[in-house]
Amino acid sequence: MTRSTAKRFLLLLFVLASGCAARGEGRISNLDPIPVHEGVNDLQRFAPDGRQALVVVGRQDGALGQPADGARHLVVTMLPRTVPDRGWDVVPVLDPEGRAASLDTRDRTVRFARGKLSGMPATFLFVARPADPGVLPGQADSMRISIYRLAVGEDGGRFLPVGERLTRERFCTGDAALARSVGLPLIWEPAGGGDRSGCGSGV
Repeated sequence: MTRSTAKRFLLLLFVLASGCAARGEGRISNLDPIPVHEGVNDLQRFAPDGRQALVVVGRQDGALGQPADGARHLVVTMLPRTVPDRGWDVVPVLDPEGRAASLDTRDRTVRFARGKLSGMPATFLFVARPADPGVLPGQADSMRISIYRLAVGEDGGRFLPVGERLTRERFCTGDAALARSVGLPLIWEPAGGGDRSGCGSGV
């Protein structure tokens, strides 16, 4: 096998692998951010079936042994019950092994959006965090992006994993990483003149 033939073969393998990965995750399109703020957010038509949701964002200082200045915000999503009685159920965020995890904003960015997954209406949850857990706030790093979709039924709802991406570019904010990696529009303009890395003066 010549060197040029080997290069073409490796390129073909890369293209096939990329296509398989994209098909496994499903095509994400038509993203429309769902802004949330600290406090109680009453979101109409949040779920794909038109159901409303309550998203509660509350600050917790010094949580789980963290110092008092290490404030984080816990994010809890609730959907109304349909049977057997009226009320609200917490929507768990499940990892690939089916384990539920708490959702907070310490060292990570949490965003909701409506959109389409492989052409079907979907409600997404995006979590972006630095690939290096030890990176300091404001420093540029590759971002690990976890993508979930809201699945609903008569027994309530749950956020199921869709896929995970590791960005090649380095970013200082999760919002910038989500805008570049998955096409999630920014809710507000970044500080420092709109640098695509979110670092203001660039990296």
